This record gives sequence, structure tokens and C-alpha cells, in this order.
Amino acid sequence: RFPMNTESLLLYLLTWLLVPLTPGPALICVMSQAARYGTKAGFRGVVGIQIGNLIFFLCIAFGLVTLLAAVTNAFVALQIAGAAYLLYLGSRIIISSLQGTPGETVVACRPGEKAGNLVVQALFVQLTNPKALIFVSALVPQFLDPERQLVFQIAILLSCTVAVDTLVLGSYVLLADRGTHALRHAGLSRWIECTFGLALVGLVEEA
Repeated sequence: RFPMNTESLLLYLLTWLLVPLTPGPALICVMSQAARYGTKAGFRGVVGIQIGNLIFFLCIAFGLVTLLAAVTNAFVALQIAGAAYLLYLGSRIIISSLQGTPGETVVACRPGEKAGNLVVQALFVQLTNPKALIFVSALVPQFLDPERQLVFQIAILLSCTVAVDTLVLGSYVLLADRGTHALRHAGLSRWIECTFGLALVGLVEEA
């Protein structure tokens, strides 16, 4: 028989679909990368987010989430690190956008910004968001059947998570790139980038 209940799987898909649609650090991060560097860069960010999701699911499988929640200092330190990184990332985008010139074209990577760094950047944004980890750890067990193989069920839910996330975040990446491209000749692209930077800084209060 199928490793998990079909109804539970469909319900999980519908539930998780709402997660990437909700504005948060991951969504703003990949959209800002797409607006600054183009579609490929945005999808590199999506890859980083999915690696983060993989790590989240591994934490759930090995029970590390409970340990993290029990160690208050570790949880608070992760929150502070996440807030600090969002502030740094947002400020850097704002400064970079204001130093640009109207009508500039998208480049694959600006000086000092390697392609691999964009993956790591998005991964760090995801991993330093403890609220995302706690949410995933609270959501996933509700769809697991203890009478079936848990490993296979977790693997299936992870695959669904990655598929839905990639589809939704990828759509936002295309939207951000096309929108910025359309506004570039009007000299407004820098303000779009600046807006994404401000959005990341604004998320610090929620981190």
C-alpha cells in the first residue's frame, strides 16, 4: 500500500500551499535576488531555501527541534542571528540600490557576489528563522500515521514541500524579474530593489 494516507497528503499539500504564498523572509529574499540579478539568481535563492527545508525535515526526523526548543538560550541566539542577518542583508540592498544608476541592466552577479553566495544567502535566511522551523515541526507530525513507515512519510512530505515551494517561489521570482525589467527603462528599478531591502529590514521586528 501507499506509504501514507492519501487524504492526509492532499490536505498537507493544500495547507502548505498557503505557506510560500505568505510574505516572509524566504519570499522577500528570492524576489530581491531576482530583482537585482535576474531569474537565474532568484532560482539559486529558491535552491537555498529548499536546502533549508531539507535540514528542517532532518531535524524533525532526528528530534532535534524539541532539543532546540528546550534550550532557550540557543533558540534566542538563533532569533538574534536571524534578525541581525536580515538587517544586514536589507541594509546592503538599500545602499547598493541607491548607489546604482537609473536604467542599469541586470548583471549575473555584481562584483564580490559569487553565484554560490546567493544559494548560501537564502539558506542562511531560512535557517536563522526559528519560527519557520517551529512551524514546520508543529505542522508535519499532524499528517504522519504512526502505524506506517515514518521515514517514507517524512520523505513524501518533504518532496511535496520542495515541489510546492519551488513552484510558488519560482513564480514570484519570475514576477520580480519581469516587473523590475519592465520598470528599468523608466529608471524605477533601483526603487524596486530599495523596497525589497526595506521589506527585509521590516521583517526584523517579526524575527
